[in-house]
Formats: sequence, structure tokens, C-alpha cells
Amino acid sequence: RATGASLTASRAPSARAYHGYLRLARDVRDWLIAQGMRPRDLIDVHDFIWETMRPAAQRAMKERARGRGRPAEPVAEASAA
Repeated sequence: RATGASLTASRAPSARAYHGYLRLARDVRDWLIAQGMRPRDLIDVHDFIWETMRPAAQRAMKERARGRGRPAEPVAEASAA
């Protein structure tokens, strides 16, 4: 949602879906870089997306946005400096 991307998951692979996911990953990579992080490659971006989209992470982010709970600790660093 934050990137404005609209993707629908499908079990059948397609070039169109692949290009959509690739565009999304590149948008997230660019956002991470703008936030001061340095993903080494799109695998780092994949892991960032995977970790932040987990239900537990989503709940923690919602609680933090509401001002409750402590700030979430980073699960993994996007770059090995």
C-alpha cells in the first residue's frame, strides 16, 4: 500500500506478475536507501518485506503507531556496513 503497488498473488507464474514483484522490490529498495539503510541486493529487500509483513510485526507496528508499547527492535540489519 505504501508504494501504491497493486499486486494479486497467484499460484500460476507469469511474466506480468514477476515484473510487478520486481518493480515493488525496487521501490522498497529505493525507500530503504532514502531512510539511510543500505540493502546489498534484492535478497535483503525480500527479507525486509518478509519480516515486516509477519502478523506479529504488523501488530507491533500498529501498537507503536498508536503510541503504545516500546519501539520495535530491528530483527535484521539490511547491510553489514
